[in-house]
Amino acid sequence: MPLPPTRNHSTELVEEAPTPAASTQTKGSGSGCEDGWVSADITNLARAWATNPYNESILGVRAADEKHPYAWKRFSSRNAASGVPVISVTYNRLPATPSAVKLDPSATNTFNKRTYATSSTPTFSAKVTDPDGGTVKAQFEVTADPGPGDAGTTPGPARAPASRRAPPPR
Repeated sequence: MPLPPTRNHSTELVEEAPTPAASTQTKGSGSGCEDGWVSADITNLARAWATNPYNESILGVRAADEKHPYAWKRFSSRNAASGVPVISVTYNRLPATPSAVKLDPSATNTFNKRTYATSSTPTFSAKVTDPDGGTVKAQFEVTADPGPGDAGTTPGPARAPASRRAPPPR
């Protein structure tokens, strides 16, 4: 989690957090190396900002070695005539919990509260939505119901699974 911004002796804001991202891209260092955009993946920093309890977050840019004569970089600021820096964020929430989940035809066992298909060709359905408007698909998992003696491990020879029928609806 990012620490709160503090002020150093020259009253500049300083972020006291570890380096969340790095880039070795180089642009515009002279002939043969034209000006251009550089980027760094700051996904983890953006996630930390999202849970940050402070009203403001800070992003600083610096060279890995500020004393190296070729390590300096020049970046435009927000008020530059061109080449204004950008942070692009794509936010996507998890899909909503499915509703109207249905297995048809089916019956519920009153003892174990499980729902069983009462046909060899049941229909599965559910209403699935994405709060961000994306496309979502439902995926259903069908598992065999263990009958008496099928659950867990039992000493003895291996047996082939027996076919089972769902109990009739009550």
